[in-house]
Amino acid sequence: MDMETEIQMLAQSMTGADQGEQDYLAALCAAQWERISQMLPEETESGRSCLICAAASLAAADYFNTKGAAGTASWSAGDVSVHNRDGASCAAAARELRAAAERLLAPLCSDGGFAFLGVRG
Repeated sequence: MDMETEIQMLAQSMTGADQGEQDYLAALCAAQWERISQMLPEETESGRSCLICAAASLAAADYFNTKGAAGTASWSAGDVSVHNRDGASCAAAARELRAAAERLLAPLCSDGGFAFLGVRG
C-alpha cells in the first residue's frame, strides 16, 4: 500500500468522515503530505510510520477545524449516531492533533524552528 493511501485511511479513522467527505479528506491528506515532505531533508524508510501518523493527524486537525467552523448536524443511521460537536471541542481536538504531529516530526526534520538569541533591540 502506498503512503498516501495509508495516510488517507488513518485520517479517515481519526475523523470518522462520511463517504461524501472522502474527496475533501483526501485533498487535506495530499496537502499535508506535500507540506511535510518539503520539511524533510530526505525521505527515509525508518521514519515512515511517523510520517504517516503526522500527515494524517494534520489532515484530521484541518478537518476538525472546518467542522467546528461549519457546525455539524446530528444524525443517526441504524445503531450508529453522530452528535454535533461545538466549535470549542473541534478546535481543542485540532490543537491536540497538531501538537502530536509536531512531536512526531521533530526528530525527522532538520529545522528546529526559528529564534533570535542574544539580539539587543
